[in-house]
Amino acid sequence: MINAVGYQGLPAESNHLMYSHPGYREVLASFHPARAAGETGESLVVCLAGNEKTAKEDHYRLCQNNMVAYKCPVVYEFTDSIPKSPTARSCGG
Repeated sequence: MINAVGYQGLPAESNHLMYSHPGYREVLASFHPARAAGETGESLVVCLAGNEKTAKEDHYRLCQNNMVAYKCPVVYEFTDSIPKSPTARSCGG
């Protein structure tokens, strides 16, 4: 759970929104300590083939238009894969 300047939210809320983007194959939202805000968001994104450029341009706009500011990821990382545990659960972030 994120705790940013007294507000709370779940990474699953960010994941749900980001999965609605047609250019994303996989997403993972996580939160990390931040000096001023308590915690801040980060998202790992795996794009579908051929959608990398469009997805990168849309990501910031998608989050800003559909989430409250403290839940919006501050760091966006576009990658080829998200690390998985032996049980196939996402373990990156």
